[in-house]
Amino acid sequence: MTERLYRHDSYLTTFTARVLECLPRDAGNAVVLDRTGFYAAAGGQPCDFGMLGGVPVVDVSERADGAIVHVLGAKRDFAPGDTLTGTIDFRRRFDYMQQHSGQHLLSQALVRTAGAETLSVHFGDEASTIDVDAVALGAEKLAALEVEVNRAVQSDLAVVVREVPEAEVAAYGLRRPPKVTGMVRIVEFEGYDWSACGGTHVRRSGQVGAVALVKSEKRKGGTRLTFLCGNRAIVHHRLLNAQAVMLGELLSVSPLEVLPAFERWREESQAVRTRLSEATELVLDAEAARLRASGRQIGAENWIVATLDGREPDSMRALAKRLVTDAKTVVLLASAGPRTFFCFSRAPDAMSDMSALLRAALARVGAKGGGSASYAQGGGPAATREATEAILAALIPG
Repeated sequence: MTERLYRHDSYLTTFTARVLECLPRDAGNAVVLDRTGFYAAAGGQPCDFGMLGGVPVVDVSERADGAIVHVLGAKRDFAPGDTLTGTIDFRRRFDYMQQHSGQHLLSQALVRTAGAETLSVHFGDEASTIDVDAVALGAEKLAALEVEVNRAVQSDLAVVVREVPEAEVAAYGLRRPPKVTGMVRIVEFEGYDWSACGGTHVRRSGQVGAVALVKSEKRKGGTRLTFLCGNRAIVHHRLLNAQAVMLGELLSVSPLEVLPAFERWREESQAVRTRLSEATELVLDAEAARLRASGRQIGAENWIVATLDGREPDSMRALAKRLVTDAKTVVLLASAGPRTFFCFSRAPDAMSDMSALLRAALARVGAKGGGSASYAQGGGPAATREATEAILAALIPG
């Protein structure tokens, strides 16, 4: 079993160790040491990165026999018995120390403010999550939780790490039963929380800096909280504040007045959209009346054929829908410009095949589309008004 140096000193950044095994890997080597300062991924906490013998360490894991396997990012001719110097990426280490220590405080704060027990934890590269057995945590409970956990942070509690025999564990009142047997490593935040844990932690709760709750969502009969600790919380606050300031400038209000200003803007915008929609309907009605007047009788059907410049497909579909409410009507519409669009439709009692007419039109411009005998549409490359008018004219019978 590899001796875990970080269990005694989470602030250790450099160490020396002897190689016990060398293991082949596709892209590099892997080595087992007699002792290590590298944390192996466990308990939801990712592993440490750093350098070992001048080679990057890209993964660290624990083997079933208790040995710690260090996966290296390049091949080196290390051999059993070699002495190597390891250096921990302490920025990454301290980040996860803040997240993990903050999680311990958060789990205890959940018990104290909501009677909620922690089910699982995940520490991510950008944010961390904690799943709890509480079905719902409303805004007031979340606010109380954030106040309580940051009170514990600001109390600057000493972090005491001790290893005790399994038989003595009950005396410490652990928040959760330990998952290991034999000697149990207990992490205590002085007088506040006691947990069985093998992870890395800060020396005092004040070094967590702050705990920010950024999301709450229902999850399998419980609640998942997304949280940020320390430097992550500071960066998150900085980004949110910058956005609030920019929005305030756009809305001509202070950052704290952005929400009510946005609500006013949304109401005004909705009113404008409603008026625009009403005006659009009137325009389409007028345009439909104009096109009806241009229709011509071909056999038993009334054909309305027109090319419109630069029209959006939605507008053309709405126009065709109005026109085919008239009995025995066939509508062939084209939009000329940067993109060609054809919209062919017929009244239920008309007999012309829109799909066949569209295929003939698309073949002339190399466009694509499809539909049924009653409605078809398609579009493709740019075409001039004259070209689309010629295409439509060629489709008219007789």
